[in-house]
Amino acid sequence: MVVLLGVTPETPVDYGWIEPGVLLGELESGSVYRVGRFWEKPSRMLASDLMDRRCLWNTFIMVGHVKAFHLIRCAVPNDGGV
Repeated sequence: MVVLLGVTPETPVDYGWIEPGVLLGELESGSVYRVGRFWEKPSRMLASDLMDRRCLWNTFIMVGHVKAFHLIRCAVPNDGGV
């Protein structure tokens, strides 16, 4: 498993967003969810809606075992840019 850090948004900006999916557990510092969906650079109107839906900013900070990251790399289509 790879853990991706999401941050509670302060304003509806065109950053990458994470829509939480199924709740996996609770910690002192917050909740852990599966990723329901990624939203990449939404319009300000959509970002405002994402805030209302309790979506998070995507920090791209990930923690996991090296083998898990290799699996992610294997899932990326080979377009010559990777």
